[in-house]
Amino acid sequence: MLKDEIAVIGAGLAGETVGIEFQRRNYLTYLINGSVQDNKSLPDAKNLLVLEGYDGLSGERSLAYEALKRNRRILKKIAEIDKKIIICIASGGGSTGSGTLPYISEIAASNPDKIVVAVLLMPRPDEAIQKRLNAYKNKLEFPDLLFTTKFCTPLNSQIYCDAIEKIINEINLTRDPLDTMDKFSGHCFRHTFATRTIKNWLEQGMDVNAKLLLLSTYMGHIHPEDTYWYLSSTPELMDIASRKYENIFGGDAHE
Repeated sequence: MLKDEIAVIGAGLAGETVGIEFQRRNYLTYLINGSVQDNKSLPDAKNLLVLEGYDGLSGERSLAYEALKRNRRILKKIAEIDKKIIICIASGGGSTGSGTLPYISEIAASNPDKIVVAVLLMPRPDEAIQKRLNAYKNKLEFPDLLFTTKFCTPLNSQIYCDAIEKIINEINLTRDPLDTMDKFSGHCFRHTFATRTIKNWLEQGMDVNAKLLLLSTYMGHIHPEDTYWYLSSTPELMDIASRKYENIFGGDAHE
């Protein structure tokens, strides 16, 4: 099973919050934090790796990095993970996760035979400016970004929305006025990716509920119910699910 090949590392409160959902589904999961208060909010957590000597980091990413370097038993634990795929999850806006995610990912990837996926959860636009600055700095520490500006900096939503609009306008200049392409937002790419992934799982007879947490993490959703929205809001997916219901239980799934 794919589950047997995966380990998850959640750093900081946001990373722990996502990581514990994997843990509850029996994935090998380690949770890293220096805040006693944060850890108390996860009473059923297992494999808690506490950054000894650092109870809260006051939003300072550099302190988190130093804390991880000094806690060698945690570094040793990360290096000894024997799973093929390691998913490292943290928020870019905080301190513990933001400051340690690049280092954790680097240590996990020290074995070239492993596949390491760093999942950076981004702060909301209405969160404090310091959180957004932390997230921006965190992004710059991952050089292999898929989409960047000509200056090799991360794209923001306005840049790629403007680029999409420009491409559509140029395409429509070559088309008949009655056959122009509709405008769409960059979020449509996420929607298409999510729905096609779920569609493929349904058509292959896979257990979507069991796999949805992986999709949630890949898309940066802290709460799996945010990903369930794609399943319930897309008629094509609902139709496939209904047909499978009829094949298994008979009758009309819409009754």
